[in-house]
Parts: sequence; C-alpha cells; structure tokens
Amino acid sequence: MNIASIDIGSNSVILLTGKVDKDSNHFTPLKSYYATPRISKNLVKGGNFSTDAVKRLKETLNEFIAIALSSGAELILPAATQAFRRAGNAPLVVNEIKEELGIEIRILSGYEEGMFTFAGATSNIEDYSGYMIDIGGGSTEIFVRDNGNIHFSHSYNFGAVSTCEHLKAIPPFGKEKIEEIMQYVTDNISKTLPIPSHPLPALAVAGTPTTLACMQLGTKIFNEEMIDGFKLHKDNIGLFIKEMVQMTPLQILETYGDITAGREDVILAGTVILYTIMDLIGTLEIIVSTRGLRHGIILDYLKKLT
Repeated sequence: MNIASIDIGSNSVILLTGKVDKDSNHFTPLKSYYATPRISKNLVKGGNFSTDAVKRLKETLNEFIAIALSSGAELILPAATQAFRRAGNAPLVVNEIKEELGIEIRILSGYEEGMFTFAGATSNIEDYSGYMIDIGGGSTEIFVRDNGNIHFSHSYNFGAVSTCEHLKAIPPFGKEKIEEIMQYVTDNISKTLPIPSHPLPALAVAGTPTTLACMQLGTKIFNEEMIDGFKLHKDNIGLFIKEMVQMTPLQILETYGDITAGREDVILAGTVILYTIMDLIGTLEIIVSTRGLRHGIILDYLKKLT
C-alpha cells in the first residue's frame, strides 16, 4: 500500500510518501517534499490565521495532495502542530480544508508531537538512548529516553519564528540580542529540563540542524542521504552564529543558497536556540536526523492497526 503524511508546521509544511508492506506492516519512506508557507506569521495565542496564511496553506496542501495521489497514495495523513494549537480559528480552517480539499487535519498536542517526532527521528536507529531536540517555527520539543525508558517529554512555546517575532530578532543584530535570545531560551526551559547523571547523545531534527549541516558541508542543495546522521560540533555552530549575525536575511540567502530559502530571516535565531540548548544539556555534538514528525505520523497509524 502506498501512503503519505503531511507535517503542517508553523513555518514549513512537509509531505512524505512511502510504502507499507501489507504482510509485515513495515513502512519504507520514499520521498519528502518541502514548502515554507509560514502560516504562523504574526500569529499570537488565541488570534486567528490571516486570510493570506490560510490561502498559502491551501495552495501548498493542494499541490502536495496532487503529488501524493500521483505517487499512488491510498491514504493521506495530515497533522498540524503549534500554529494550529494557538490559532483561534483553527477548527474553522480544518473544516474549510476538509470541505475544499478532502483531507482532515489532525491537530496534535505538544505531547503527541514530541512522541511522534521521536519515533520518526529514531526509526532507523535501533534502541536509541539520548536527547531529541526539535526546534520548530512556533514550538520546541525536547525528549529524553535512556535504557529504553522515557524520562522526559516537553513542548515549549517558542520556536525560531516565534522567537524572532517576540524579540524582534531579525539579523543583523549585536551581541546583546544574541544574549537576549539565549536568556529567553534558558528562562523557558532551565526549570524543567532534566540533566541526566551520565552523558547522553543528542539528536536534532527539523530545519535548523539540517540547514546547519548543509552549511557545514558546503552544499547549497538539500540532500537527505548526505545530511542524515551528520554530526555538528558546538564550536562550528558558534562560528555560524558569528558569521550570520553580521548579515541581512538576503545576504544569508545569497551566501548559503537555497537551503536557507524560506528561513533566511529565522535561521540565526534557530541556531542560537540550538546552541543554548546544547549548552544547557552539556553536549558538544549533535547528530542530525532528516527524519521526524512526518515519519512518526505514519508509524502511529500503523501501530494502531496492529
């Protein structure tokens, strides 16, 4: 059976196509497609999605549905995260999309988002123990598993886009703004984030670490196979912060290429968030995963069938 999932994030929307073996229920991912409609632009808690944001989302979903169907998908599983949790008109938008496009969006809780992302990100890693860090546009999820047990799962109400908007952190800016972002992240997570008694590896998913991996590799074209499993060192992440802090979003796009398109104004904030989290958990290196929520959505569906 061919299947597809759509991860509707605050900044980006990702389609994943794949195949399910009917005998074993084993899922094989085939291809991912990316778009950045940024539906959370200027969205505050309880406020509404703008008309333009809904239009951009519908256009993206319409395109992705056509791709999924052309790939033979018999089932499309769309799920939404922080932006839909925040927007007051989210139920109305869900109904509009169901009527107009024929798909029903599932709005995930922060806990479900963390669980599904962890399951997807570690689906090709046997018995992974460690942190999982997911910096989205509107929220950040941190998950800890050790010796097969879940020790911590939390969704924080800040991400790369929302932090930029809240702190007016569009580059270029000075050292004071970097310190403000770091303090903002620390204030949000330090009281709840557990520090294990022994060192644990850290896995990072979503656009910030995958973009940084491309930047480190010197490639301007996103290549999942090249990036998946790539190790990013904290010192190199710090160097990217020093480089980008002096650039405008246009200069970031021109310097690093299409891998920053749609996030050229927020990649610096996302990088500072990642650096701060690494500092708080005491890790010098992260493993980049190109898998994530879109994989976990399908795995959750298959789990319920068994």
